[in-house]
Amino acid sequence: MSDFTHFNEQGRAKMVDVGEKPVSERTAVAAGRVLVNAETFALIKSGGMKKGDVLTVAQIAGVMGAKRTPDIIPMCHPILLGGIDLSLALDETRHSVEITASVRCDGRTGVEMEALTAVSTAALTEGYDHHRHSPAQEKRWRTRRFRAEGGSVMYTAAVITVSDKGARGEREDTSGPNLCRILAEKGYDVVHTAIVPDDAGEIQRQLRYCSDDAQIALVLTTGGTGFSPRDITPEATLAVVERQTPGIPEAMRAESMRITPKGCLSRSVAGIRGRTLIINLPGSKKAAEENILAVIDPVQHGLDMLYSEGSADCGR
Repeated sequence: MSDFTHFNEQGRAKMVDVGEKPVSERTAVAAGRVLVNAETFALIKSGGMKKGDVLTVAQIAGVMGAKRTPDIIPMCHPILLGGIDLSLALDETRHSVEITASVRCDGRTGVEMEALTAVSTAALTEGYDHHRHSPAQEKRWRTRRFRAEGGSVMYTAAVITVSDKGARGEREDTSGPNLCRILAEKGYDVVHTAIVPDDAGEIQRQLRYCSDDAQIALVLTTGGTGFSPRDITPEATLAVVERQTPGIPEAMRAESMRITPKGCLSRSVAGIRGRTLIINLPGSKKAAEENILAVIDPVQHGLDMLYSEGSADCGR
């Protein structure tokens, strides 16, 4: 055990002796990020969280965490800290809280653990209120995927257009609005739309938001399903879904093949994440419409089964 600084000759943990080290100025910087959904981000930004100004509370908690590091991390030296600078900033793009801690001392050992503890404590404090909801809030989240209207179920839906030029405002999105029209005519409640570039991270963030945060039943993507090197919507989708539903893209390709032999070139995939069904569609308005109309009626029954708790009438 002689090679391990935190173990004695008997192999038991010990605090390292730093008594012979010279006193010097030591600084450590640590950073962390708390990702939230758009609704929570807006509440944090406006100060509308139920627990008040969570950023100020988190900042104070982070400073306290740094000061109490030896109490919670074994073998850390009690250090007379010279200064703790902890900041929290809102990132509009990521819907995140960016946390940075800088800790300084004049001593014989570093303050890396104090900086890390400051960030961790601030992040846990800032995130605490986001994951605790009242019974009424929990009910709202559970029922957001579908709404009752006229005695029947109207499922919620989202449409995500994947296009570099569309995201930059260089091309009008015609496929997305057309899909919204079709969904509305079929009785779906379109509660979310977005245009994102052909970027795997952006696509995955949208899909996770729709399924995990917004609790949407059906998500359609349009674009990025071809052979171009930038066409990565299927790969981004497969990274998110938990169960694939191959019959849906197979049916869509079969319908496309009736119209053009190029239909076999579509790489669209479909799958389920939690209780959200995600379906890739082509980028063109015409092809996307042909594809979704080929499967939209069976998809309704699929959603009924997804929400049936195992009691859907499959033999009906």
